[in-house]
Amino acid sequence: MLVSGVVDLSTEDLLAACLGALLDSGWGNQIVVDLADVTFVSANGVRLLAEAAGRARSSHGSLVVRRPPASARRMIEAFEFGLALPIDDLGL
Repeated sequence: MLVSGVVDLSTEDLLAACLGALLDSGWGNQIVVDLADVTFVSANGVRLLAEAAGRARSSHGSLVVRRPPASARRMIEAFEFGLALPIDDLGL
């Protein structure tokens, strides 16, 4: 799943709906959320991604974040989401 722009209050519902649809469809067994083209992720956006990763794990799947912006990476590390929200830097 490729995400671009900003993930904030104005776009979180759309991201949640897209992730939910992937998870509900059964195609969401191994989700990679590529954030290389994202310029900003709010704290709620990081929480939303961590919750989706938890939902994927509960269905024996996975969700990883690929190439998050530095600000999102710091937030993931600061709030200790790292275990709940794996980061994949492949493709750099």
